[in-house]
Amino acid sequence: MRTSLTGISKKLIPRFIGPFRILKVNNNSTVEIQQDVGKQTQLVHVNRIKPLFESMIWKDEPGVEFLDARIEKQAEKLLRETVNELKISPLSLETSV
Repeated sequence: MRTSLTGISKKLIPRFIGPFRILKVNNNSTVEIQQDVGKQTQLVHVNRIKPLFESMIWKDEPGVEFLDARIEKQAEKLLRETVNELKISPLSLETSV
C-alpha cells in the first residue's frame, strides 16, 4: 500500500507501479520480479500482478523537435550565404585583389 504525500490527493496517486520483468514463476503462486536490470528482485503473490498490454504503453506521437528546426534554419542560412558568395563572378574577385 502506498502512502500519500502531503498536498497530493489520494485519487491522483498511481494505483500501480512498474513495469516489472518477471524472472521466475514459482509453484506456490508467487512470482519473482525485477524492475530494472541489476536491481534487487522481489517476491510477490500473483494476485498483486497486473498484466501490461501494448495498448497501455504511452507512445509519443512524432512532433516537431525544436533543436532540429534550429539546425535546419542555420543550414538554410549558411546555404543562402554560400549561394550568394558563389553568385559573385570569379573574375571580379581576381581583379579586386
